[in-house]
Amino acid sequence: MRLNLSNIVVLLLIFVSCEDVIDLKLPPMKQDVYVVSGLITNELDFVTVSVTQISKHTGVNVPVSHAIVFIESESMGNGEGVMQRIDFVEDSLNPGMYVSDRRVRAVINRNYTLNVHIDTMHITASAYMEPITNMLPVSYYKVASEEGIFALSDEQWSEEQAMWKFSLNWDFNHTCDTCKAQMFAYSLQSVDVAQLLSTKKQKVVFPLSTQIIREKYSLTKEHAEYVRGLLLETQWNGGYFDEQPANVPSNFSHGVLGYWGACMVLRDTSVVQ
Repeated sequence: MRLNLSNIVVLLLIFVSCEDVIDLKLPPMKQDVYVVSGLITNELDFVTVSVTQISKHTGVNVPVSHAIVFIESESMGNGEGVMQRIDFVEDSLNPGMYVSDRRVRAVINRNYTLNVHIDTMHITASAYMEPITNMLPVSYYKVASEEGIFALSDEQWSEEQAMWKFSLNWDFNHTCDTCKAQMFAYSLQSVDVAQLLSTKKQKVVFPLSTQIIREKYSLTKEHAEYVRGLLLETQWNGGYFDEQPANVPSNFSHGVLGYWGACMVLRDTSVVQ
């Protein structure tokens, strides 16, 4: 059954091979700007937070070391429950990358506040996690012009706001130059359908026996607004962001760019047959 996607915009952002790099170029700024980003999920794992600074003179994004980074979590209900704190340590091999000192998972009905202290500045952002529905079966179709070649179809999107990641691997086929691809998709409720759909569309094709790993991430209303703002304000061209404007919504204090999110994630693995 085909879903009614009249209020959902699905954008596929494709990166062929895992070695491609997104080059973010920002417009001139009046002062140095910090950029902080991180994500906590329902999976028990280490959490990573990136802290960088963009120079107003050069526009170069450089890592910020020696920051104090920690998460505080508390109940979103009637105030009961113990406040929990998770501290982060800077990765000695990757300046500006901070990793939680233990594995942690997000749960429903708790608020997670990321704290970043840089000199005298105290930067904060809060996030909460919403549940997400199960994924529909993976769906793909045979490309008519090619024998044994397939592409992903539109039959698998849900009618809720979500972020998707597809990892495709056909490296068993030694005749291809690039045997892996990553695809990011966003299903967003938006009144800006025409503007969003004006972006270029791409399609990745793959052979029989390709392994497909799908990941589906929940998006809160605020997180979806950030993604929608990023997509609307960013020039999308051939699989790369050309610009990262400063007026994209952010949930950080002090005008800091980036986003701190909490997502429920589901994943599955299938093989094209």
